Amino acid sequence: MKHLFLFLLLLFFQHALFSQQTKTELLDTVSKIKVTSFQYDLGNTEKCPDAVKLPFNKINFKDVRFDTSFITLNWQSNTTAPEFGMYNKKFTLHGGLAQSLTSYVSYYYAADFSTKADAELVCYIKQFVIHANDSLLSNPFQKFTAANIEIEVFYKKGDMLFPAFRIDTAYEYEPEKIKKEFSLVVKELAAPLFQKISKMDTGKITKRNAYTQDQVTDRYQNRFNIPILNTNTYNKGIYKSFAEFKNNAPSITEFTLKKDLLYDSNNNIINPLDIFGFSDGKTCWIMRSAVRNILSKTDEEIDPKSTQSSTGGSLLFTITRDIATHPQLSKARYDRGILSKVGNSFEFEFLMPYINNSHYADFYLLLFSLNVETGKID
Repeated sequence: MKHLFLFLLLLFFQHALFSQQTKTELLDTVSKIKVTSFQYDLGNTEKCPDAVKLPFNKINFKDVRFDTSFITLNWQSNTTAPEFGMYNKKFTLHGGLAQSLTSYVSYYYAADFSTKADAELVCYIKQFVIHANDSLLSNPFQKFTAANIEIEVFYKKGDMLFPAFRIDTAYEYEPEKIKKEFSLVVKELAAPLFQKISKMDTGKITKRNAYTQDQVTDRYQNRFNIPILNTNTYNKGIYKSFAEFKNNAPSITEFTLKKDLLYDSNNNIINPLDIFGFSDGKTCWIMRSAVRNILSKTDEEIDPKSTQSSTGGSLLFTITRDIATHPQLSKARYDRGILSKVGNSFEFEFLMPYINNSHYADFYLLLFSLNVETGKID
């Protein structure tokens, strides 16, 4: 019953939003949006306050994340009052994360590097992202902001690399605690790294199994050997799951798109709640139901009985009406978004409705990054 209701709800949205437009007039949201990037400096001003004798003469960072184009998306959504059109922005560091951290940490330890040791520290950044826990109909700007850091560090002596230590940390911030300069937050997230570096025991480290540079490089590059990343041709069909999308292997290869609905070879409507997305052979789309499943909230949040608009009507009817009449949103797709390949990841945008502080339905076109390894949002 629950799934039937959700299916009918999606059908209602599709027809209510687009009944006055032809297929050629519909705009896939991501195709018309330009994403702005903001770059910051960490500012090399801090020096290590302690007398630390490091057993290496330099430190290097390498960025092996799936999407290296940002550290966080929509940073202003955590620091300023909401306003339509402010959120499709990427925030990163000048020269990229790896170069910035190399410069910042090298300056911090400039007086502490060994002048004799023929060794270096090599840090592989697997994850370094700050993101909001968004959801379908709630206000994403009142939620906690999470940060995930994963860095694997090797002690390189001669031609061999020894596993030294690993940082794998998840943070959770309340909005009022994240209202600070972007570069300062990045420094705070990197702080555990300094604690580990200062306590390194190379005597124990060099007793571990060592690896060649080629072996370590392959370790990280092999993570990107995913079919959907290693092709310029997307197999036409419907992906019933993230696994099918990841493997570029749609299980339904015969379908048609008529009046914004998907039909199988027997001319039966395909329930949008049962699929991840689809491809026409050139472009891939992700369905709204798939996005809802990988965000933080549950199906109960879209129960129209749970929230009423300020006019006394159903929230969902209010949202549908306002989108259909909004000059910037009336031609934007609501049911699906284009998946655009960026580096070794895919990004997409979705129109996200929520109830603002005045109890009116409001809308934000938010940018998301899909981690092709995990199927989660970065």
